[in-house]
Amino acid sequence: MGSFWRSKDMSLIQLFIQFDNARDTLDELGKVGAIEFIDLNPHVSAFHRNFANEVKIADSMDRQIRSFYSFIENANEELGEEGFNPIIVVEDLAYSIFQDINEYPLSDLQEEMDEFEQDIEQINMNYEQIKQRKYNLTEYVQVLEISDYLFSEEGIIDSIQSYDDSFEMMEYGENIGLGSLRYITGTINFQKKNDFHKICWRVSRGNIYAKFEEIEGLLYDIDSQSFIQKVGFSLVIQGEILEHKLIQVCESFRVQRHNVSPVFEERVDKLHTIQNDLDDLQLIEKQTHDQIYHMLEKLSHRLDNWKYRVHKEKGIAHTMNKFHYDTGDKCLIGEGWIPTEQLDEAHMALDFVKVNTGAQIPPLLQVIESDDTPPTYFPTDKLTKGFQAIISSYGIPRYKEINPAALTVITFPFQFGVMFGDLGHGFLLLLFALYMLYKENDWAGKKLNEMIEILFSGRYIILLMALFSIYVGAIYNECFSIPIDFFGSNWELVTGENSTNTSYYPIDINRAYPFGVDPVWKGSENELLYYNSLKMKISVVIGVTHMVAGLYLKLLNGIYFKKVEDIFFEFVPQVLFLLCLFGYLSFLIFFKWTIPFLQNDLVDVNNRTSIYDLDTQQAPLLLNVLIYMFLPTSNDLPELYPNQSIVEWTLVILSFICIPLMLIPKPIILNMQYKKRMREGGEQYWEEFDIKEIIVHQSLETIEFILGTISHTASYLRLWALSLAHAELSTVFWELAFAPALSLGIITGSPYLSIIGSIVGFAIWGSATLIVIMSMEGLSAFLHALRLHWVEFQSKFYAGDGRKFMPFSYTRMKKNLEKLDQ
Repeated sequence: MGSFWRSKDMSLIQLFIQFDNARDTLDELGKVGAIEFIDLNPHVSAFHRNFANEVKIADSMDRQIRSFYSFIENANEELGEEGFNPIIVVEDLAYSIFQDINEYPLSDLQEEMDEFEQDIEQINMNYEQIKQRKYNLTEYVQVLEISDYLFSEEGIIDSIQSYDDSFEMMEYGENIGLGSLRYITGTINFQKKNDFHKICWRVSRGNIYAKFEEIEGLLYDIDSQSFIQKVGFSLVIQGEILEHKLIQVCESFRVQRHNVSPVFEERVDKLHTIQNDLDDLQLIEKQTHDQIYHMLEKLSHRLDNWKYRVHKEKGIAHTMNKFHYDTGDKCLIGEGWIPTEQLDEAHMALDFVKVNTGAQIPPLLQVIESDDTPPTYFPTDKLTKGFQAIISSYGIPRYKEINPAALTVITFPFQFGVMFGDLGHGFLLLLFALYMLYKENDWAGKKLNEMIEILFSGRYIILLMALFSIYVGAIYNECFSIPIDFFGSNWELVTGENSTNTSYYPIDINRAYPFGVDPVWKGSENELLYYNSLKMKISVVIGVTHMVAGLYLKLLNGIYFKKVEDIFFEFVPQVLFLLCLFGYLSFLIFFKWTIPFLQNDLVDVNNRTSIYDLDTQQAPLLLNVLIYMFLPTSNDLPELYPNQSIVEWTLVILSFICIPLMLIPKPIILNMQYKKRMREGGEQYWEEFDIKEIIVHQSLETIEFILGTISHTASYLRLWALSLAHAELSTVFWELAFAPALSLGIITGSPYLSIIGSIVGFAIWGSATLIVIMSMEGLSAFLHALRLHWVEFQSKFYAGDGRKFMPFSYTRMKKNLEKLDQ
């Protein structure tokens, strides 16, 4: 718990490594994963660093690996259609990311990857040629199959006369020898057919026979790289010049031309020849599929190994670029932060390098003193990781500052429970959390739906929120808005001539309901007034307690960092100011609860026909009490205790005294400390201190706290508002959806309507509960609890300007790669 309360102790180390042993040394330190190296070359661009070439090589190999993954993904889509099992990149169990880098030299790996890339590119190029040839022959077959119509006389006259009604068509083939005619045959995009026909007509000035026929099915189009609807065509012309012009038109329309003979026998022979070629191509394509599959299957067993190996090299190269390179001594000098408790592990890793490499000059690690602020490091587990993420989203704690997550583990789900308190809804949330815990081993590290992944990462937060919702729901005595009489109500309905016949009276004045709210309040005439008052007061008490806890964390930070001015001129006046106003209000809430106003108004406790003073005029409104505290005139409110006005005036005066204590002393003390440093250390501190800036800053801090005390206390009333809205929504859904459906059978006397009504009513009520309350209300309560912690709580003590500890670690590197793969 200590390391989660404050950051682990960090030490600044300096590392000296001989150039020849640098990679081995960093490899071992990466396995330890405990050092965050400082960039000693911040002003040198990435392209001009000493090991930029190594980074470039690793980037190139990383690009190759990504291309391999992409090729496998694309191949799975195509090969899956052919009946092949999908290729899955499997983890090489014989390889570990912690394996020594010298067991598999990078040069050998690069050579092997280049060979694979060349083989894949070659086979991919051959496969694309085979596919293109197959598409062309398939289209050729389609054209040959409709060629009988394209070369028939049918339809030519209509085709031509559609552009020129005055054209007198000669009889097909009349006065023209077939040998003198020229033919252009091919396919064109169906959408370009009409434009193509017009252009051909105009270019030939009407001296053309054109026929078109739609081809069944889709054909592959080279330009769009997709399958589209095409039509076959045949142009019959005369003359070489005109043929040349029309060929140019075909090229401009990206027409796929095919050589088709007008002689029927030749077309039949050509069709048989192409079909034989297609059969051969299909055999070659199948062999190519087998070759690709076996190559990629072999690659899939190595790719995971390569990926980690390349990223290790990239990480080592980037880390070496952070070192200062002493060219004279061939030595790398680096600095970094390490948890103090892991210094021994780092020394052991360096000793291992010395023994295994036989280095004449072993790497040297020494701790150095520094005034720089170390990074913040909180080790987390499955339970605390989610809460730490909530805090870190606002800001990383300053080094050795108290970590708000230590209290947030309890306060966050508790405040959620106050707003979401209901036994039934909490139980549903608990079932959902338990299901995610049950699936933890199956889902951990797997690619999930984005929304499911967010919920799964916060499964322990949801678990605690569910438990606190059940706990607070038991206090509210609400289960899907229905009260449960666990211990027997202390009230009974009294009827008679002297009674209203709608009022409840206590059975035993001296008995209180053992736990939570008496169920009789649910459904009573003044239900809303009662719950409104109860939850509002609870919200104020919780808010004041939460803010006071934040101020006491400021006290603990001040004691730890030995900042006396923060203790006496920030914490003390701030906590007094808060307690004198709203702390006093919280006291009045509890004190008023202890006064038996009903018993004081009771005339005769044993006579049920007695008259009660139901207005309880002796109970003052606490809001009026708080307002009258600041008014100079006397008030007519009854006192809750003797000398109440004197105590209240004392508290008001004390709260006003706290304002100058927050505003004035601290800038004066800081200025005196600055002058003392000036006398001791010279003018080196001149640029670090500006008294005007300090005064302005302190003034703003004081104003912000004074106004924030009021606004933040009011902000905690959201606990009351959301809790009340949650209960009222539950009541509305029950009374308007489910309850009428249940009573349908009783009203009609029909058992069938009772069953149907129950099913329909339950479906409506269940859907509204899950969608509106569990989802929307749950998210709303979560966000409001988040705001109360980020603003109202953390603003009292939390700087949040720290820097997260980011060590050079193979474990961390592997987790990041797994996230990228997802």
